[in-house]
Amino acid sequence: MHSSTNSFSSDPDRHIPKSQASCLNLKPDPTIHEQGADWLAALTTRNWNPLALSTLNLWAGALKNWIYPVIGDLRISQVHNATVKPLVQALVEAGRTPWTIKTYVLVVKMVVASVTDDEGEPLYIRH
Repeated sequence: MHSSTNSFSSDPDRHIPKSQASCLNLKPDPTIHEQGADWLAALTTRNWNPLALSTLNLWAGALKNWIYPVIGDLRISQVHNATVKPLVQALVEAGRTPWTIKTYVLVVKMVVASVTDDEGEPLYIRH
């Protein structure tokens, strides 16, 4: 139980207040597409540490143009190294830079990490 409704997760890699994070988990095991849309919507409306518009546009483009078409139908519980490889392969074949590939895989990791329980703790921990 946390003492404040606006307390933050103890995980230093998570930058979403628990009060916002709990609204992200609408389904027990959403698809990448479902969770990505919810995650992006939460990022665009947060007041704490707002993201630059260019970052939001980059992540939205990664989701729309690459992540959703390749792995968007996967359930969050199915996401692991082997299931993300088709995305990486598609990016390599399209001639994307290593920086772009790393960034897009990071977006997938952030979408997975955004699925939380009622206390704001991540349900699917990936390393």
